[in-house]
Amino acid sequence: MWRRLFTQSCRQFSTASFQLARLQQLVTELGKTTSRKSKIDVLRVYPDLQSVLDKIYSPGGFGVKSSVFDVEGGEEASDVPQTLEELLNLLSSKELADKAGKAVIRSFAKQHQEYTGLIRKIVDKNLEVRIGRTTIQSAFLDLPRDLPVALAVQPDTISEMKAAIADGLRNGASYLYSRKLDGVRCLVRIEPDRQITFLSRRGRQFPALKSWFPPHFDSYSRLTMELGGETVYLDGELVVVDAFRDDFREDFRECLAYLLRDPSSAPSHPRLAYFCFDCLTESEVLGRSPTSLAQRLERLRGLEVSSEEQRVFVLPQWPLESSDHLDTILSQQIEPLAWEGVIVRRSDAPFRGRRHSDILKLKTFREAEYRVLGTTTAPMRFLVDGAETECDVVAALVIEHKGETVHVGSGLSAEERRRFRAHPEQIVGKDVTVRYFEETMNEHGRASLRFPTVKAIHEGERIV
Repeated sequence: MWRRLFTQSCRQFSTASFQLARLQQLVTELGKTTSRKSKIDVLRVYPDLQSVLDKIYSPGGFGVKSSVFDVEGGEEASDVPQTLEELLNLLSSKELADKAGKAVIRSFAKQHQEYTGLIRKIVDKNLEVRIGRTTIQSAFLDLPRDLPVALAVQPDTISEMKAAIADGLRNGASYLYSRKLDGVRCLVRIEPDRQITFLSRRGRQFPALKSWFPPHFDSYSRLTMELGGETVYLDGELVVVDAFRDDFREDFRECLAYLLRDPSSAPSHPRLAYFCFDCLTESEVLGRSPTSLAQRLERLRGLEVSSEEQRVFVLPQWPLESSDHLDTILSQQIEPLAWEGVIVRRSDAPFRGRRHSDILKLKTFREAEYRVLGTTTAPMRFLVDGAETECDVVAALVIEHKGETVHVGSGLSAEERRRFRAHPEQIVGKDVTVRYFEETMNEHGRASLRFPTVKAIHEGERIV
């Protein structure tokens, strides 16, 4: 309702100048954050620009590029669009691809000279703010409300996290903690007819899992009958492990690569596992039931199948005795066992399908997404067929953090370093997830990252 009222109130200001000013303001705000969730939050403040963004980021081109502005002395048009949407409608229909149409574009830009740079980006269908169609859809089509997901809040320091937990305990809250896994979030939807679907937190299906799930979810499929015939959602994490033992290590990049593969191109992954940490009915997912986490976890008791072929596990969650207990967890579990971090959940709280302080996370490293702007190269020595060989390879990826150039040299395999040296177009312009210990200052006193490492390289349309 608020979106409709806001849009109606803006109609009187639907001139091209107003729309371009709004769009420029949006671009500025989006450029201040690398977080996808923060970008979605920013987009939702500009519901009047939904149709504009849909056209800019629609598949295909406009049949014309911003080089149209580089023509000196070109003719001008007498009939110029009065709104940005009118211009985009003409661009989308490719009516402006001929000589007369290009004159319309130039005349429109001349009338709004203060936004020439922005109009060039519009014509090129790239506002250079690292968003795509899925991000726009998540903001304006309310995908999170179609598939609510409980997300954790990450305090800036362990002291802040301890203070939040101490405050909760004083007010009667109870908490469970568990290992934070370095995998891909996955909801398993089990229908009353026992049909099973694997969904990402964005509501996308994982086609690569179609041949993987049948033997591993037999015991879980009966939950629908035990819970009154409702559709059931298991919430958990898909992880590729180095071995099936208690002190396993995760391989995030291998997990992501497997989930993005063509399902017909390879067999099931032998070290893929699913760790379940919640069990919800559809009523609970939609917020119509106050069932607590502790009550929901009781449903999972006894469902694990003990065998060498077991690939579905209930993630252990232990009581958190006090806020100071976090120090013990950090020193005795996170650091010595090389955990990604720890998740603390309120066991007495109902499901909340959004980011909420009922769930807190503590990580030894932070992550953010960046666009690769370029690469640096250097000679490095590698073992090739048992012999040490020196060759020129990519030494680091170049990204921008808060307006400052940062070189990320760790996290690339030897094969990637050689391949990106030979074919830089395969990495430049791609989005990467970078893990780092903390934000720091470089030798010039400007923002930089400490211990940055490439965690993942994102190819094509994002599903996770």
